[in-house]
Amino acid sequence: TTTIVVFLWQLIKNKKLKIPIAKISFVILFISIPSFIYATLLQYFAAYKFGWFPITYTVSDMASVKYLSLFLPTLSLALDPMAKVARYMRAELIESLNSEYILLARTKGFTRSKAIFRHAIRNSCIPVLNIVVPMFANVLGGSLVVESIFAIPGMGSLMIKSINANDHYLTIAILLIYSLVSLMTVLVVDLLYAVIDPRVRMGGKKQ
Repeated sequence: TTTIVVFLWQLIKNKKLKIPIAKISFVILFISIPSFIYATLLQYFAAYKFGWFPITYTVSDMASVKYLSLFLPTLSLALDPMAKVARYMRAELIESLNSEYILLARTKGFTRSKAIFRHAIRNSCIPVLNIVVPMFANVLGGSLVVESIFAIPGMGSLMIKSINANDHYLTIAILLIYSLVSLMTVLVVDLLYAVIDPRVRMGGKKQ
């Protein structure tokens, strides 16, 4: 129900803004559908029906075959984050392009593309960093099921096996590793704030 309400609200909103409805609909669709649904559909159509990719993870001495078997699970986990980043970046870019510093850059002789790449995109990335940590946590959660679908011997499938076998120590150890990875992601995001926004570095020097 929530997905339908959000979808209808976006349609009404974007009719006022005269934005192509098809593009917004695909973005909302990619955000709404969980990764294991993508994994199942991609495995059935791209691997089983058309035979473009291996159905499951393939252990091979050839790196091309090995990486080719990882393409579908990677794509199924990446569709949702890509749609979220595209949605947030689009909203922030619309706000940045209407701001005064972009107008100032244009009056200084910058072309539209140069002003966008040197100023608008950099400032638009700052709010997008706020969604990186929960988005990364969703990817870790989705990998639990996706690894089982494609028979990948990874941390996710190992955790599911440990839960089914009531191996609590192994389950806690894997959860601890996931927690440490998430904390490292938070640290990297905080460091990226200083890289993207010079005002963070300037504030630190003043103190």
